[in-house]
Amino acid sequence: MTFVFLLGLFLTYVRPIGAMTTAFGPGCYEDCVDSPGCEQRLLSHTVTVKWDNMTVDLCSAECRKAGFDFAGVEAAYGCFCGDTNASAIVETVQTECCSPCLGNTSQECGDKFRIWVVATSSTRPLPQPLGCPAKSPTTDPRNILNGTVMLTAGYLDQPYCDILSSGRWICSITLDDAHEGGPGEHIVALWSDDVGKTWSKPVSVEPVPINTALTNAYSMTIVAPKVGADGADRVYVIYNMNVQNITTFPNGGSLGRNDMLGNFVMRFSDDNGATWSSQRYTVPNPVKPIDRGNEWGGNMTIMWTVDQTKTRDGTVYFGFTKIGKYMLGPPEELWVLSSANLLTEKDASMISWTLLPDADHGISLPQDQFEKYNFEEAHVVPMNGVGAPGFYIEGRTTTGYLVASETADGTGKSGWTPSHPAQYYNPSITGAHVPLSNASTPFGGSDAGLKNPRGPTTLKRFDVAGRGRYLLLFYNNHAQSYLSRDPYWLACGVEVPSHAGRPPTILFSQPEIIIYDAVNKDDRPGYPDFIEHVYSDGSASVFITETQKDTSRLHRIPDALLQGLWAQDESNQIPTGAALNISSADQGKTVATPPFPALDGTDSALPAVGGLGFAVGLLVEGVSLGHANTTLFDSTQHARGVRLAVGATNGEVTLTVGDGHTDFSISTDAACSAVLASPGRHFFGAVLDGGPCIATVMVDGVLCDGAGKSDTGWMWFPPLSADLRGGPNMLVAPTFSGKIHRASWWTRMLTTSELVGLYRAFLSSL
Repeated sequence: MTFVFLLGLFLTYVRPIGAMTTAFGPGCYEDCVDSPGCEQRLLSHTVTVKWDNMTVDLCSAECRKAGFDFAGVEAAYGCFCGDTNASAIVETVQTECCSPCLGNTSQECGDKFRIWVVATSSTRPLPQPLGCPAKSPTTDPRNILNGTVMLTAGYLDQPYCDILSSGRWICSITLDDAHEGGPGEHIVALWSDDVGKTWSKPVSVEPVPINTALTNAYSMTIVAPKVGADGADRVYVIYNMNVQNITTFPNGGSLGRNDMLGNFVMRFSDDNGATWSSQRYTVPNPVKPIDRGNEWGGNMTIMWTVDQTKTRDGTVYFGFTKIGKYMLGPPEELWVLSSANLLTEKDASMISWTLLPDADHGISLPQDQFEKYNFEEAHVVPMNGVGAPGFYIEGRTTTGYLVASETADGTGKSGWTPSHPAQYYNPSITGAHVPLSNASTPFGGSDAGLKNPRGPTTLKRFDVAGRGRYLLLFYNNHAQSYLSRDPYWLACGVEVPSHAGRPPTILFSQPEIIIYDAVNKDDRPGYPDFIEHVYSDGSASVFITETQKDTSRLHRIPDALLQGLWAQDESNQIPTGAALNISSADQGKTVATPPFPALDGTDSALPAVGGLGFAVGLLVEGVSLGHANTTLFDSTQHARGVRLAVGATNGEVTLTVGDGHTDFSISTDAACSAVLASPGRHFFGAVLDGGPCIATVMVDGVLCDGAGKSDTGWMWFPPLSADLRGGPNMLVAPTFSGKIHRASWWTRMLTTSELVGLYRAFLSSL
């Protein structure tokens, strides 16, 4: 079977095996053929098994018990039973059924719309798909499976944490034994006393039986030091609660889910999370025009928060979303609630709250987008540094962009700018942080900005580890749906002073891959929090909590990657360990091919100098002079090797890699191609990261991101398990009319920050 990855598309040519047959398995089959809504499944009987217990053995046993001849597992957790169905049976290759079973990751449980079928009469061990990627343990800390498990359940969301004076990490999380939005959804607390190595059993914040009778969800945790009884730390958990138990529309129609209706409420613990206050306290949320326009006329508010609490000068802030239509609008507006006395008031009933901005309307998309697109899941940060101590707020949208606003007003009551895409700083400008959108190159203009699907982000400030800088988790793709939530990317945010008449704002570095699941790309890691842990020697580490909806994990950000992000705006050095260095004198000659490693995704340590993979960086001039398919580098022989060439379509630069069985290509997007084609010297870099099996491309210090025309500028690539070197020699631009000033190849992956530093170092060396 041959995989072709080209220009951001994953094209799989499938060998149809017995497209219309009654002969079942073992085998991998398409499910829901000619049935987009899955009204007609290949195996018609559904077995209800707790998701995180699913294995092939369990499904087969349940189907055998029910009297069926065949069992099928799908999408890592689904179990279906049946006999034959001659009307629509399409067998496909077994490698399309390789999602690990949630109950036993050493077994495969099909994939999305791919069902692995076995006969219930089969003897153990039951057949497994052939050709699935090896499951040897990886050492890459970015691999989601290498995180520390905090909790598992049918549904988990928002593991948000704070640290007590004792050093205990205390977190709250939304839990449901069944599924998201299901009956019984409620908030629990859990904690760790050993820097996240082990976790307590969860404790319900609401008392039994109210905890599961009245839906409560989507919480945040904050510690008020020494405010509790006898001077103990007090832990507050703030969350949504459907206090009125609204389950129908005003006209009597049934609601699908009700976890975004009601009020913000809070309870507290004075004993480190073991027990919670008998009284529940309402956090006031004044009714605004957007509320009065909903189905309940404002008598019931539709809202939710995914923010964490932030503080400045003793005042607490969190962002949230008001929703104009059940259940998720649009229209939607971002708002902020603040409390000046939560951290000091001992009587919780006396805690006061203020809604920001002080206006009829919150922060929204431009008027021409307000009723058309979603703008939600606010994250607000009070800025502390340059210029006026204002605020920055960002939220996800259905436009494919992360959208932001800011104000120089230190109260947050007014002065919020019209919303706009969140922006990178321009890596080509040293000594200052200028929005990339201001660039006169094709990187500027309306297509600039951080790309993000309808997926959760997180933004926080780090005063110890980051010296006042920020970290942002986002998905770095332009999809406009709930999907495309793998991998997570991490960027460093920097406060910058007023510019072009705008208030102070935050601009972001080029991002790094920080969490990925290379096996099950539909796992959707999300709703993360950051924990900054300061050790006794004054050093600090940053951790990420996240959940894939059924498993919550903790991940420590590798120090080398984090330090690279903090310093990316100043980086100007050539990474160590290059396997091949090229000068302009080598153009038109042949050089020894570097020993490119196999990239099969089975192991990718990420030490200080990088992990498994390879990378190239070159300073080139005159790309526009290259005709279609003009070679820049080429080591290919017998369908193996590496080739870098000016492409045949729009002058894009394309990297092609083959191992004799699988071919993979990635090209610069429209903006990157246009920059390379412009006059002068330009930097091109590419990295094949063997951990997640993701390829990235960079031009002049900017990662290609699809330029708003395609969902991504990065790409997943298939495991490349054979020799990638091709021939013993590599051609260097044999017919290229332009000039390669210098180039280097590495037989390891480079981080994004290393690639940015290489760009500046190459440019300053000539």
